[in-house]
Amino acid sequence: MKELILELLKTNPGIGTVALTAVVLPIAILWMTNRQNAKLIERDHENELKRAEFLRNLEGTSAEGVKKADHERLVYSSLVKILFEVQTLHIALSGSCVDYKCVDDAMERFRTSFAKYQEAIADNQLFLSSTVTNLLYRFYQVLGQVMVDLKNLKDQEQYELAVACVYESSQDLANQIIAIQDEFNKHRKGVEEEVEKADLSNFRQCCGRAPSAERQRRFQEAKAKMSELPEPLAGTLVTQ
Repeated sequence: MKELILELLKTNPGIGTVALTAVVLPIAILWMTNRQNAKLIERDHENELKRAEFLRNLEGTSAEGVKKADHERLVYSSLVKILFEVQTLHIALSGSCVDYKCVDDAMERFRTSFAKYQEAIADNQLFLSSTVTNLLYRFYQVLGQVMVDLKNLKDQEQYELAVACVYESSQDLANQIIAIQDEFNKHRKGVEEEVEKADLSNFRQCCGRAPSAERQRRFQEAKAKMSELPEPLAGTLVTQ
């Protein structure tokens, strides 16, 4: 058989070209086509993997942003609730606050509410920026000083001046909350400009009408004397 094929090729040299064209060349083309298709499939698979990874990263980033916004909303709402409790404290100390029990009861109610909201803030504080954290502790410092001053006024039996003490600090507390809100809104498109245009004067005047000028004058005098007193618990929400 082998000899027959060789003899056939010798007597018909063109048959080799025909065989090459008819058999070998299609096989070679098929192999090259399959190889190219395999590369395309492999490239598509790699692109799909990269796309899936990109989408996962995008989803994670979006989820993290939403999560951070949720924490900020909880902190902000807790601060606003604390300011409302300051307003309630101001009301409780207004009018006929003429004995130690009036001051004690109002301070105790405030401390109870504050502890609840402060715990909510602490649970979310990890997600706050350093700037917001500093503003937050400034807010706490102002509140702490209010509690110290109220206790000193009670000890000095100047109960009628307690309302002036709370009113004086209420605007500072409101301004701290506004500053924190501004920090939260810095990275939220369109919100910062809207807040800047808002009239927040009523928010700052949360405690309403100021005490009489005479009462404010007397409180400033008492505060000057209190500054000379030892304050081992200054800056904290002191208990009796």
